[in-house]
Formats: sequence, C-alpha cells, structure tokens
Amino acid sequence: MPIDDLTALGQKMREARKRKGLTQQELSDLSHVSVKQIANIEKGQMNPAYLILRALAKVLHISLDSLINSDISPGDDGAN
Repeated sequence: MPIDDLTALGQKMREARKRKGLTQQELSDLSHVSVKQIANIEKGQMNPAYLILRALAKVLHISLDSLINSDISPGDDGAN
C-alpha cells in the first residue's frame, strides 16, 4: 500500500475510533490488537494485515471498504 494510502487509512481509523469515544487502549482491549499496532496504523507507519483491519473494523462498526477506499468515509456505511 502506498504511503499516502497508509496515511489516509490511519486518519480514517483515528476518526472512527474517536467517533466511538474509544481510546487506543480501549480499542486494543476490544479488538485484541496491540496498542502499538493501533498507534502505528493511525500514524500511517504500518501496513496492517487483513485480519487486523477486520478486527478493528468490527469493533468500530465500520466496513473494511470504508477504511481502504478513499472515496468512502468511515461514517458513510454500517458495519461489514
């Protein structure tokens, strides 16, 4: 994934997490993804595996498509 895409993914992830009122620690506890991985994704410094994205999207009640598709914002759809 290109760096710009990773940055966009991270921004969408952070926005979705904040909309849910969750801290990185709370998201970590609910998704079983480490805080470090969540922080790195949000900073655009990690290209996450499908299973990590799926776990985070499930907790955040957003679709994977909204995270990876630049034409869709995380609030545009329901859960996946």
